[in-house]
Amino acid sequence: PGPGVPAARAWSRSYARTEASPGRLLDDARTHLILLGWPGDTATAIEVLDRLAHPLFPPGRSALDASADITVRLAVTEEEHLVMDVRIPRPDTAPADRNRAARLANSLANARLQGAEVSCFPSEDARFTTLRALLRPEGPAR
Repeated sequence: PGPGVPAARAWSRSYARTEASPGRLLDDARTHLILLGWPGDTATAIEVLDRLAHPLFPPGRSALDASADITVRLAVTEEEHLVMDVRIPRPDTAPADRNRAARLANSLANARLQGAEVSCFPSEDARFTTLRALLRPEGPAR
């Protein structure tokens, strides 16, 4: 599914880019996966979300990063697919952003190994990028 996936149930929240945020995000996601009633493997979903979000929370963040929150959305579709979106400000070409892009590419490859269908797309105004992972409750499509 592309942008604007219709959701039967959804939750979202924004997080500041601080060192405490990754743990808070994963705890919140674990709780909300249960509340949303997704029937798939929660541990795999949390691992995939961690792969998407973790590279976006580097310990040595720049002033630009500190003011740029990320937004996470978990949505369960009518087919019980889990769609996890991580929306981030579009990176510039600074070396730190290129390094982050390399870490992120590695993390996205690992998310695919967990069975997620991973995609990336810009917002209509090109100010943000959304990283998306889709998980099926029965595991990867065959």
